[in-house]
Amino acid sequence: MKETTGISIPEVIKSYPILAAAASFLYAGLGQVLCGKIKREIVILVFFMLVETSYRIVQGVLILLNVSPTIPWQPIWSVPTLIRLFTIIWAVYDACRVAGNLKTFK
Repeated sequence: MKETTGISIPEVIKSYPILAAAASFLYAGLGQVLCGKIKREIVILVFFMLVETSYRIVQGVLILLNVSPTIPWQPIWSVPTLIRLFTIIWAVYDACRVAGNLKTFK
């Protein structure tokens, strides 16, 4: 197998935008880092962490109040989950779009 020496990560990501999308699916914002968009990744990461923290706080309060989530579609459980899902979907779409628009220089 030949090694791909001399090819930078943005050139590979430009050729295969699905790699950026897969990276963002695994961790929201990682695809943007691979594309070199660090500021955009920080915004996504901060938003994702705020949503995750609020989700954990709500979960902890419900446990302290002895409220068991017997109904899986209770609004207090589903809203943070929907926001997390939207964030991941948007990060995947954005990473794929950014990777497709990359300008690589040799």
